[in-house]
Amino acid sequence: MLRFGSLEIAGPALLAPMSGITDRPFRRLIRRCNPSAVGLYTSEFISAEALWYNSQRSVLMMRSDPDEIPFAVQLFGRDLDRMVNAGEMAQKAGAQLVDINCGCPAPKVVKRGGGAALMREPEHFSQLVEAMVKALSVPVTVKLRAGWDENSINAVEFARRAEDAGASAVAVHPRTRRKPYSGDADWSLVARVAQAISLPVIGSGDITTAEQQKELFETSGCAAFMVGRGAIANPFVFRELAAARAGEQVPQAGKGERITLLAAYAELLAEDLPRRAHLGRLKNFANRMVSPWETPELRRRLLHCDSPERLLDEVRRTVETAA
Repeated sequence: MLRFGSLEIAGPALLAPMSGITDRPFRRLIRRCNPSAVGLYTSEFISAEALWYNSQRSVLMMRSDPDEIPFAVQLFGRDLDRMVNAGEMAQKAGAQLVDINCGCPAPKVVKRGGGAALMREPEHFSQLVEAMVKALSVPVTVKLRAGWDENSINAVEFARRAEDAGASAVAVHPRTRRKPYSGDADWSLVARVAQAISLPVIGSGDITTAEQQKELFETSGCAAFMVGRGAIANPFVFRELAAARAGEQVPQAGKGERITLLAAYAELLAEDLPRRAHLGRLKNFANRMVSPWETPELRRRLLHCDSPERLLDEVRRTVETAA
């Protein structure tokens, strides 16, 4: 059994935190189509600054369901007191693990010293991890990038610092902040981090198929891996990867199953979000999920849909007539 500190993790495939994606409706959707195949669910990243000022939107982002086990909250920020406060709030809200985001490349995050900007401040990083470990009773993990840029690949150093500060696991997305998602992820760096520390290491980036799982995860020596963007295009990816690990035939979702899932997502979004936000999320998800059957005009038509009902009708017509 895989463990992150005191927390048992049922399997190596973890849902990566994604801003604007891994809210409660999306996590519910992933559980629905991947029973028992996801080892850990993580929230969208949440601003410690916003929680310090008791932003109700940010507080709601920490919601989870009783069957969402185990559940982690990812936080970003630079200030020690505010990050500790945010960790305590997450723990009180039911998080069984708190993750520190040290990898987000977004300008609005790094300009305030959070996300990947923390990888430019090794001493402050160590102090932050140590402060949160001491304050919380749940495991604390960190998610790193390869480094700030190609001239400062320092994930190994920061992983060692995280271990020394008491973290329970380290995730590594092996691209630099300068290359957010372009090019191939360098899994040789994940392997070097796994060799350098005794903590469980989680690789992140580019695993969406059974072949990539075998080539990248199974040869890296890391304990687990995260799936992020691949779970948007293919929400069934976790069950496919679990079947491959078990040596079973990999099930492929058909048109009907994908349409049914999209309709279910629309219902889940309606429970948590106002109608306008609900429609925007649904458009984003639909664009990616129906890509195997996309027609040249589909993206334009979906963009101009003015209701979830019209969007679902458009998708049904397109998918049912596509090859």
